[in-house]
Amino acid sequence: MGIVFYLLSLSLFSMTFFGSTAQLNPVEEEILNSMSQEGLQWKSEPEKSWQEIKMKLGQDFSHSVYQGCNVHFKNKLKTLWTTWVPRKDAHELLLDLHIAQDDQTPVTVELLESDKPVKSPSLRQRGLEVVAPSAFPDRATPVVVAEHLYHAHGLHLGKISKKGFHLGFSYSGSCMLISSVRIFYVKCPGYIRNQTSFEEASAGSGWNHGHCVDGAEEVSGPKMECQSNGEWGALIGSCACKPGFQADGDICQACKPGTYKPFKASGQCQLCPSNSKTLSEGAPKCDCNDGYSRLQDDPWQLGCTKPPSAPVNLSIHHLSSTALILTWDAPADLGGREEVLYDVKCHQKTGEPHAQWVSCADTTHITPACTRLTETMANITGLHPYVNYHISVRAHNSISAILRTSDSVQSITVWKTAISPTPMAPVRQFTPPVIVGVLCGILMLLALTTAGFYFLCHHYSPLRRYRSAEEQEAV
Repeated sequence: MGIVFYLLSLSLFSMTFFGSTAQLNPVEEEILNSMSQEGLQWKSEPEKSWQEIKMKLGQDFSHSVYQGCNVHFKNKLKTLWTTWVPRKDAHELLLDLHIAQDDQTPVTVELLESDKPVKSPSLRQRGLEVVAPSAFPDRATPVVVAEHLYHAHGLHLGKISKKGFHLGFSYSGSCMLISSVRIFYVKCPGYIRNQTSFEEASAGSGWNHGHCVDGAEEVSGPKMECQSNGEWGALIGSCACKPGFQADGDICQACKPGTYKPFKASGQCQLCPSNSKTLSEGAPKCDCNDGYSRLQDDPWQLGCTKPPSAPVNLSIHHLSSTALILTWDAPADLGGREEVLYDVKCHQKTGEPHAQWVSCADTTHITPACTRLTETMANITGLHPYVNYHISVRAHNSISAILRTSDSVQSITVWKTAISPTPMAPVRQFTPPVIVGVLCGILMLLALTTAGFYFLCHHYSPLRRYRSAEEQEAV
């Protein structure tokens, strides 16, 4: 049978990358080290075929060494069994072995699993065979024997499922020394990859389920297999940074104030869009500033919007005393949205001093509609010639309903003068003699008025008196 080695490169850093993170070195967990024990008290079959001695073999201190060099058992099968060793949480066992031989007869290493110590272990002939590549000479000193020590490193003993085991060494040559026995297993170290954390796991333990790091949540159940060499295999499933957190390498970092991330994904935090803000870390959305809001289906990048300002240039164009045309222009500020609608309201009151404004009569009609107009014009008919009217136009959008604002209104008042006809006095009927008498009286009055005027002009006029004095001086 050939020599079987399971070589682990534990001193080299693994350069297998998962995403942006390199693998870590496997972790060795020791189960048994013969050099660290004072007395081994292992069992030999036949009895005394193996002997425990203390010597400095390959080390600078004395330690337990088993030798199978009894001349009575030369070239006979002799087996050395360790005491029962609990396996801890190992799933696959590895062996470091230091041996020296005076021949090239292989030694068979066999693993015997059991849930409790076995009084009389027996060989099953399914172990590993190891042989030293060079033999030490007869009657060699310990120094010379040490020069021929062979280190079998990382022998793979196989899987184990029971609570513990015995390890046996069978040799049928003339002389062999077992300097040290070290049984161990390897672990995949604790590892974080792609926002998923895996705890330390023993090699060969199968699938290990990961946990999402802080700030992440599961997309699909993440799991990885710790392989026999102590390295993690391929990642299946994943975690992703939840809303309000962004990926920073393999961890998730909370968005800083003033930034947000709305979705569970690998994207980065973004600055709050217009008219919005965040005041704390880890925000999945930005809160709207006072006076602003957003619709549920608004894109996040749209930011927050507000109601429009009032319409401008509200004007009335008269058609008749009972109808008019109302026109206006769109608001100067649409509030950040494209849509704008208009509502037209009509109120009236009579010319009485203390009259109140009330809704226009049912006979008054606004066309094409009085609410949710998209045009900037309306016709109003059914007006009364002697009633005053107050007409308002309100601009609004979808945000107006959320904020429940009643602003954005421009109004105009139509004052009408109340004209009522004045009643005429009744006409009296006169007879012809009366008419003649009246006419004569009028003529006599006119004659007297003319004669009086003439008398005043000629007898009392200063001009006339001035001329009479001149005439007297001339005489």
